[in-house]
Amino acid sequence: MLKQYLYLALRNLIKNKSYSFINILGFALGIYICIVISLYVIDDLTFDHQIEDAENVYRVVSNDNSKDWISAVTIGPLYGLLEENIPEIEAATRIGRYGVRLLRADLEMPDSLAIFRLAMLTDPDFFRVFRPHIIQGEKENPLSDPNAVYLTQETAEAIFGDEDPLGKALDVSFLQNGFVAGIVENPPLNTHLRYGVIMLMNVSLNPMWWDSWENLTLTGYIRVNDNINPQEVEDKIVAVARANGMTPMFTPVMQPFLDMHLKSSELRYDAFNMNKSDSSIVYSLIMIAILVLIIAIINFINLSTARSTKRGKEVGVRKVVGASQKQLSLQFLSESVLYTILAMIIALAAIEISLPGLQPFLDKPVTFDVLQNAGILPGLLLAAILIGVIAGLYPSLVLSSFQPINTLKGTFKSGRKGVVLRRILVIGQFSISIALILAVLIVISQIKYLQKVNFGYKKDGVMIVCTDAENLNVSSDVFKERILEIAPVKNATRIRQLPGRTLPTAEVFFDHRSDEYGIMTDEIFVDENFLSCLDIELIAGRNFIKGSKADSSSCVLMNETAFRMSGWNTHEGKKIIWVPEDGTDVELSIIGIIKDIHFGDARTVIEPMIIHYNPRNEFLLVRTDDPESADAQMEAIYNEIFPEGTYGSRTFDDIFMMQFRQEDNFAEKLAVFAGIAVIIACLGLFGLAAFITEQRTKEIGIRKVLGSTVRQVILLLTRDFTRWVLISNLIAWPLTWYALSLWLNNFAYKMKLNPLLFIISGSAALLIALLTISFHTLKTANSNPIKSLKYE
Repeated sequence: MLKQYLYLALRNLIKNKSYSFINILGFALGIYICIVISLYVIDDLTFDHQIEDAENVYRVVSNDNSKDWISAVTIGPLYGLLEENIPEIEAATRIGRYGVRLLRADLEMPDSLAIFRLAMLTDPDFFRVFRPHIIQGEKENPLSDPNAVYLTQETAEAIFGDEDPLGKALDVSFLQNGFVAGIVENPPLNTHLRYGVIMLMNVSLNPMWWDSWENLTLTGYIRVNDNINPQEVEDKIVAVARANGMTPMFTPVMQPFLDMHLKSSELRYDAFNMNKSDSSIVYSLIMIAILVLIIAIINFINLSTARSTKRGKEVGVRKVVGASQKQLSLQFLSESVLYTILAMIIALAAIEISLPGLQPFLDKPVTFDVLQNAGILPGLLLAAILIGVIAGLYPSLVLSSFQPINTLKGTFKSGRKGVVLRRILVIGQFSISIALILAVLIVISQIKYLQKVNFGYKKDGVMIVCTDAENLNVSSDVFKERILEIAPVKNATRIRQLPGRTLPTAEVFFDHRSDEYGIMTDEIFVDENFLSCLDIELIAGRNFIKGSKADSSSCVLMNETAFRMSGWNTHEGKKIIWVPEDGTDVELSIIGIIKDIHFGDARTVIEPMIIHYNPRNEFLLVRTDDPESADAQMEAIYNEIFPEGTYGSRTFDDIFMMQFRQEDNFAEKLAVFAGIAVIIACLGLFGLAAFITEQRTKEIGIRKVLGSTVRQVILLLTRDFTRWVLISNLIAWPLTWYALSLWLNNFAYKMKLNPLLFIISGSAALLIALLTISFHTLKTANSNPIKSLKYE
């Protein structure tokens, strides 16, 4: 019986080539998009899940008690006390990640053969918290020797080739007598714990940052026992921190390790959390995949029910010769399943061909091999069958319910319920398409809006050059002075922080210490040309004086927000207590107030800021009216002064807009997926228009005989489609407005939703629909009425 069903389905597929092509292509595109999105989403949802018992691992972050901030870093020395003071904690470790230089020390080798890898500077408990698999070497007490180095398989092969590396001497940054103590498995691609080397953290190299109870500098993790109460453990961590002198400004907070990738968008200083995403993006993509698949299913239902009159006689004959409704339903379901299986095969072939080119688009390395996992192929086949059953269920019930006496008499007509359903489905299809088009327009408009926002300074025409700042002093900067001699260069300033990044912060008290803790303020370190180079307004007081040692040691500027928070009427004679890295109180004089600028993360509101004078900074901001010429001349000067350095420059805008890279990628994906959704909808509309115009062939012939013009016929045929698209707008607009309003709330600077964007999306959908059906409407309107009236 199944063989017979498949034979009939294949025969019907070949007989109705155009109908079959539209359905299979629509299904294939829908399935292709679902697989592509699934690869992206599964990678995000399984990020960091390879860690053994990952649900028992937590990252310890820090809540700023002076404002609504959570920082992804915490106090370094805290971790050595947690395991011995809190029985629920099995292990605790700190991590610092740095680029290191690696070279064999057991052989005479030139420096040119050195390789560079990311290194985890950590504690021995790293191996107990994350449990990486040690392939070779010391397993019982890893990192017990301060000179021990663990290499990943890839790093070991890059340095030693096929030789056994265990015990061999290694020239490595931060170590005097490094040696290979073990080999660990390469970390997976979808984890933020990326490294090529694991080595012991020596806090004596940087005690102010790594071993200070005042500074939030390190990322730290704990592994807890099974079935513990996280809140109780967190309370105990806070108690240990307070008992050992952790600044009351911050409170340790436990963040589940498995939440790090998708639920850390609001955290500051989260650079260690590489390639993090956001749950809203993941769930948006899942919704898009579902909507695209729904559009493909709607196509099948629409075209199947529209063709019901064509298959009425077939059903009637089969019922007369004894076929039951159940048998007919199974036959039509088998056709639907055949379509989806063929579409699945086409989609898988397209994935195989396009996946290498998709990597830049997806912005992550994803793999797809149906033979790699025994469950993938049966799962895809089951998914194809399930989609086919869902899509074909209603049409099969409709077709199998026809009465043979009506169909064989030729009196059968498509029911009103079927027409109403088709209208509803087309409206639903275009509502989804319009919503996706509108979402693309709003996301792109928001990104463009951010490029044009006045952040309190002029960033157009500014370039950023990374230079060697080690030999600078307060009064001398040869490179900057040479740059200022270039004709196209109008100004230049040294700065320590890049724009668009999370700025460093410091605790500040106004006038004197009055509370348990002060206010966390953003900080930037600049030279005397900062205000003039970026055209920043000085509201009151004076700027820094070039070469002034007093300004560099005891004076700062502050922004309007900090001045308002101080409660002062004037800055003159006012001082702040600044608490730097070493935790000591430093008294600084306020010499001026600048207009608020947004130099850091533009998603956040403007925070209080203090500006320090320090011309010994790595980055040089250069304002020029001819970037190309200035860049070439600056490179020549750089190579002359720093012959061993590597010149690099970027525009200020490029660096600043990097913070919106995630939004850019999302907009790109949304535009592509929306475009394919519209194509699928148009395929269905094209097929539906063919059947509707075919059904009205005789009516059109009569109208033309009675004097209707081609224009009137075209308006008649397009009227219903136009009405459906207009109704779709009324459904899509409010839903999209609500969803995108929530998304825009993530930005401190956000555009107002422009009604013109809604009109454009609706007009675009209407135009696309009319162009799609124009082939059939023009053909029918221009047909010879004599041929139309001879029809059947």
